[in-house]
Amino acid sequence: MRMNRYFPIFLLVFVCFAPHIAEASEQNIKATHGVAAGRDIKDSIITLGYTPEQVANLIRVAQAGDKKELQAARKEIEKLGKDLGVHQNAVKTFLMILGQNEIPQDKLLENLIDIAEQHKALLARKRAEASNSVVAAREQVLLEEGKLDELGKLFDEVQKADEKEIERIASNHYNRAKLFAMQFKPFDALLHYAKAYKYQPQNQDYSFAYATALVIQKQYDDAESVFVQSLKQLRAEGDSKDSHNDPEIARRLNTLGVLYKETQRFADAEKAYLEALNIYSRLALTDSIRFDSEVAMIKINLGGLYQVTQRQENAENTYKEALETYRKLAILSPIRYEPDVVRILNNLGTLYKDTHRLEESEKMYQEALIIYRKSSKANPSITEPNISALLNNLGALYKGTLRFEEAERAYREALNIDRKLAKDNPSVFLPDVAMRLNNLGVLYKDIKRWEDSENAYQESLTIRRQLANSSPAANLPDVGSTLINLGVLWKDTHRPDEAEKAFQEALGIFRKFAKTSSSAYCLDSA
Repeated sequence: MRMNRYFPIFLLVFVCFAPHIAEASEQNIKATHGVAAGRDIKDSIITLGYTPEQVANLIRVAQAGDKKELQAARKEIEKLGKDLGVHQNAVKTFLMILGQNEIPQDKLLENLIDIAEQHKALLARKRAEASNSVVAAREQVLLEEGKLDELGKLFDEVQKADEKEIERIASNHYNRAKLFAMQFKPFDALLHYAKAYKYQPQNQDYSFAYATALVIQKQYDDAESVFVQSLKQLRAEGDSKDSHNDPEIARRLNTLGVLYKETQRFADAEKAYLEALNIYSRLALTDSIRFDSEVAMIKINLGGLYQVTQRQENAENTYKEALETYRKLAILSPIRYEPDVVRILNNLGTLYKDTHRLEESEKMYQEALIIYRKSSKANPSITEPNISALLNNLGALYKGTLRFEEAERAYREALNIDRKLAKDNPSVFLPDVAMRLNNLGVLYKDIKRWEDSENAYQESLTIRRQLANSSPAANLPDVGSTLINLGVLWKDTHRPDEAEKAFQEALGIFRKFAKTSSSAYCLDSA
């Protein structure tokens, strides 16, 4: 579980980008479920009788490829295949996929089950097509046996051969995207989701997957257009009071709320969240097991919206309602719901800090930190990123109360954690390393440690430029914010030429983004 970029901190700079000049003082807690835009609803936790250690060992065996070990594990793999409802060869492939990605040990089985369910859904599609197509029959065999790479190549060949068959082309692109998603390749998946939607925009599976991928990549204007059309279609299919489409409508409204909040359309965000909340609350009356967590999820999002729009009392009350629900759920399933408890404690800590209730703020952060430190030895890959984010927030609190030595210690500990995590998973954790360095740069500037401040900013800028090379939409705004911070530092230390150069480059970045997403980057044309 990560602190949820699954809801990134959006920093804007200069005039309307002023928050970018300051540190990224608070970081949201991320969860593997909960407020993530458009996530699927899971009814209950499934274990199938396997421990995380057993699954991890099977992954090790599959990756090692030792014939003796594979033979010894054959019966266990066969049983796992039967439990998952898939071929044992497919199980081996799934284990290899999990082993090639950074998956926390206690989430291995959950991800394995998820891949198997995606596999079975895709297989059902292939079986339906197999009776009318020799190629589809071959695809079915490859999928059943877990030969995903070979199947992917066949999908690619079919795409070239079937350009005139719109329905099949769309289905094939969607299937290809699902394969990339199963293999943790989101950019490749986005490309094929876009093509599936292009061919069949009325298909709800295609539109939702495509729009959600666009939100994650911060392509908000395109995402909104897709979601609005999808909602229009779902609403037209029946009366919302009785429609079986209600959960899907609520899911889209939640994600639209996230989109509107990030693009500062706060009234639209509130309207979307409240409608989603009404739907989930009504559904929870008859199915609380499935929908109580969804109600709490929307309340977290609403609380965040109220907090951003300075309705602090509403935010506090909404967070507390969600906290009460998640505390109850965490008693039954701590692994699944404690992250949500911590996330709300973090949000309350930030709220209390912003309203100058500093003792209460520190209490919230410390309680959240204690929960994670307690479980850090058992699940370091899950807890360490969240410990880092909480330390970041404590550092901001200490800095705001002029406890500079404590602030530096908190920021430094957070930075050390993220540097270690980034060695194994740079694409995920390097952005956090850059954020910690930026915050240290702000701290050092405030206490006039000019050289330390410049060094921290420069390292942060180097990392953010590197990240922007592969994902400009997600990372160029952060390059701009760091350039602004450096420009201010150089201006204050009487280096006007360097300051002007930094400001001009930052201005160019934000002007570029203002053209494609004017609501998110409120820069007036000069």
